[in-house]
Amino acid sequence: MTMQAVLLLLYPLNVYLGILLDIPVMQVIAIITLSAGLLYQELMNGNYRLWLIFILVVLTSFGVAYFDLVIYFLYLPPVLIPLLVFSLFFRSLLPGNTPFVTAIAAQSRGELTEELSLYTRHVTIIWAIILGLLTIEAILFPWLVSDHIWSLFTNIINYVVIALMFVGEYIVRRVRFRDYEHPGFIQYLQLVFRANVRKL
Repeated sequence: MTMQAVLLLLYPLNVYLGILLDIPVMQVIAIITLSAGLLYQELMNGNYRLWLIFILVVLTSFGVAYFDLVIYFLYLPPVLIPLLVFSLFFRSLLPGNTPFVTAIAAQSRGELTEELSLYTRHVTIIWAIILGLLTIEAILFPWLVSDHIWSLFTNIINYVVIALMFVGEYIVRRVRFRDYEHPGFIQYLQLVFRANVRKL
């Protein structure tokens, strides 16, 4: 597991434990680890502008902690992250575009059969629905439930749902298209995360 992946995984863990145990410093660390994870490659490449942004995020995090406003900053990522990914899936379904999952499959397999193209379009629709629902949940929960319940869903349960979707879709595909060659599950995840999004 890469350092970038570790930093990104530490974010929901720090948020959940920081709220559950009421430890503000863990909530601040969550913001910092998320920023470091998102900017990791550029920071390691010595991009001074992004280093300045990162330092600003660190200082701002401690500033909002001083005024006891960290929770309002923590409300944002669970909304913005699935919303951003939802937009990629949704826009790919518009007329004239290639469905997101179809494009990823084509990058790894080449030209797809009509059956595979239809299947990957349906998977793209399902992902768009799930991500849309997760975004709506993240918007509504701060108003409807306690911070502990909000954190449990947005930092634990939602990730479990996404993981189950990956596993479930992989199993369905292996069974439905058993006559095709399929990569192992780890290789499958690597293909997804290494896909050139800019060309999709």
